[in-house]
Amino acid sequence: MQFTKRHRAYIRPLPRLTESGQRKLVDGCAQIYVEGEREGGKAVTLADFIGSLRKRDIAVVAWLHVLAPPRKATNIRPRDELWKAIRAIEGRGATIFEVHTGRHSATLSERDGMIQDAIEHITSAGRAAASQKNGAKSLGRRPDEIDPDELKLARAVWHDVRFVTDEQARAAGPKGWSEYRYRKHLGPSGRGQS
Repeated sequence: MQFTKRHRAYIRPLPRLTESGQRKLVDGCAQIYVEGEREGGKAVTLADFIGSLRKRDIAVVAWLHVLAPPRKATNIRPRDELWKAIRAIEGRGATIFEVHTGRHSATLSERDGMIQDAIEHITSAGRAAASQKNGAKSLGRRPDEIDPDELKLARAVWHDVRFVTDEQARAAGPKGWSEYRYRKHLGPSGRGQS
C-alpha cells in the first residue's frame, strides 16, 4: 500500500512481533511511533501516538492487538485497554488501518473483523493462531498409554489386602500413578475408603 502524509504508524514491540518486523510493514508512513523509544528524553507511549492524530488521519498498525498492552500482571486488562485505544483513536476523528490483513476501520464489517481477531488473539495469547493454522493436524493431548507390565503391577498392588490404606498401595505401586489413575483404570481398591 502507498502511504501518505495522513498515515501515522504505531509499533509496540512484542516477543513474537518484533519492532523490525512491524517496521517493515508500516515503512513509508509519515511518522512512526515506537512504544518505549526515547524521544527528547521521554519514552513514547500509546497516549502520545493517539494525541498526535488529527481528523481524517489514519492510524496504521501491523496488527490491531498491538494497541493493547501485554498482560504482565493480573490487574492489567488488555481487552479493556484495546477498546479504550480504539475509542480514543476514533474519538479524534481518525480511522485504523491494519496492514497485515489490509482491513480498514472505516468499513464497518472490516472494523468488526479486526476487533474480533484482536480480541481472539489477546484472550488466547496467540495460541489460537497456531491451532487454526494446523486445523485437523492438531491432535491435542495424546491418550494415556500404559505399559502392560506396569498395569499388571498396579493391579496387584491396588488390590493387595496387605496394604491398609490406598496411600500405602500407591507408594508401593508404579512411579507416577495418582489415585485418580488407579481408580480410572482399576476401579475402587475395596479397602472401604471412599
